[in-house]
Amino acid sequence: MRENRNILIISNRPLLREGVKLIIKDITFTVVIVSNELSESRFISEYSPSVIVVDRPNTKDVKLDRLFRSIDYPVKVVVIGWDDDKIAIFSRTALGKATRENLIEAITENFY
Repeated sequence: MRENRNILIISNRPLLREGVKLIIKDITFTVVIVSNELSESRFISEYSPSVIVVDRPNTKDVKLDRLFRSIDYPVKVVVIGWDDDKIAIFSRTALGKATRENLIEAITENFY
């Protein structure tokens, strides 16, 4: 697992972007901000963030497929919904081989 303290903030809302940056930098993370998702893949490959913060109108309409396509390591994505006033947290663990054993482990991991 990557051990870094880089956080990428993706937001086209300047006030939210700067506010989240101020909150996070106090806990000794390196914070990089991006104003739009078009340039996110460049920053992901350059900084390999361990956490990505994204803002959306609400947490129900989150589509992370495009974002996860450019990441092949464990990462946590925090989505802030400004209309529904919620936070959704998504984690992507290390990619594994598609085997029967790995499927069973993934399904039963939190049940035992």
